[in-house]
Amino acid sequence: MPIRSISNPKIALHGSFHVSALISSSFQEELENYDCRQLPNGLLHASARRQVQFLAGRHCARQALIAANFIGEKIVGQNSDLSPRWPQSIVGSITHTSSYVSAAIAYRNKVRSLGINSERLFLSGATDSLWDVILTRREVAQYEWQYKHHFDRSEYISLLFSAKEAIYKCYYPISIYRLNYHDIHVEPDVEGCNYFRFAINKKAVSNSLFEEQGKGRYDFRYGHVHSSVYIFEDTHESSNEGYRPSSSSTARG
Repeated sequence: MPIRSISNPKIALHGSFHVSALISSSFQEELENYDCRQLPNGLLHASARRQVQFLAGRHCARQALIAANFIGEKIVGQNSDLSPRWPQSIVGSITHTSSYVSAAIAYRNKVRSLGINSERLFLSGATDSLWDVILTRREVAQYEWQYKHHFDRSEYISLLFSAKEAIYKCYYPISIYRLNYHDIHVEPDVEGCNYFRFAINKKAVSNSLFEEQGKGRYDFRYGHVHSSVYIFEDTHESSNEGYRPSSSSTARG
């Protein structure tokens, strides 16, 4: 399957956000469709697959900037820590897997920070080895007494992994603190609203920039789980809504 755009991907229920996404069975193809001048030095000799993933992410970022009517150079660079370098007035996030790439942006005067993450669902055989690495003891216990009848083990660990990655991406730019998986506790909603609640361990993170708790959003689609978290500039509170890829499509930086 060639690389395809996903029509009108959006941040659910919030007009401040602009998203662009691509889907493909493999990003090893069509490198010539992208501007290779955007490749950072560290990727000049990388595999074609990795180069296309990076450039597809930057393409999505550019499309999101265009959708937001951003006036200025629509180039997203790379910081020394390998995170995206957005234009000064923009906050954003890029995510990619072997078959899905997306970028989300918002204006900095409305949103303090945001993070999106998409993950392929873990194969059932891989979940046992990752269970204690990704999940806190409480999250392991809550699966048995609260979530076992709503998610299989693969869905549950994939969702919590994706949510924690989105939380990390949201908080890292404003704190330069590298949260680990056990610093974050996640509780998914199972009432059909596709929200998750999270709490950050304040004992592990003695940083006043961190909110102790917040909400994000998740969605299972395209064989992936997608998650997002953002913090509004006016309240510094985490959102109660987030990223939901569109279900429509046309014929992951």
